[in-house]
Amino acid sequence: MRGLRSTGNFHRRISLRLLLKQFAEDAYYREHYDGFSGYDLIGYPTLIQSGAMAFGSEDDKAFSGIVVSYKALPQTTPSPLYAVAGFGAQAECPTWKGVGNRLLTCLTAKTTAQHLANKTKPSIDANYPFFYRGNFLFYRLYILGQGGPATINRVALRVRNAQNRQQ
Repeated sequence: MRGLRSTGNFHRRISLRLLLKQFAEDAYYREHYDGFSGYDLIGYPTLIQSGAMAFGSEDDKAFSGIVVSYKALPQTTPSPLYAVAGFGAQAECPTWKGVGNRLLTCLTAKTTAQHLANKTKPSIDANYPFFYRGNFLFYRLYILGQGGPATINRVALRVRNAQNRQQ
C-alpha cells in the first residue's frame, strides 16, 4: 500500500486516510494517513449511533443505562469506548450527555475453549449507568485512540415507562 512506513502482517484500509494495521500477532494500530509522508499513530474515531427510538410509544420513558458487550483482542495501547446518551421530547431535537468511558481491553488470558470448559464468561460488559427522561431515546458509542480491533457484540438499553404522577 502506498504511503506505509513499515511492513505489517495485516492491513485493513477503512477509508482513503484511515487504516487498521497488524504488526505482530497481538499488535494492532489504528493509523491516520497525513496526506504527504505516510501514516501516523494518532488513531481515528469510530462512531456507532442509533436513530430515534420510541419503543412503540411516544410516552415519557426513564432511560437509566447503556450496556455494551464487546470482545477486544490484546492491544499494545487499548482504545477507550465512550458512551453518550441522547433523550428528548422530539425525535429531531435530542439532548446529548456523555455518560462515561471504558478501555477496550482483553479481560482474560484464557482461550474460548477454556472458558467453555470452565463455564465462565470471557469478559464483562461495559456498563454505563445514568438517569434521564425523554419521549425519544438515542445512544452514541465512540472508539477513540490508536489501539487495535474490538468487536461490539450487543448494545442494550435500560428503559422503562416513566410514571407521570399528577397530584
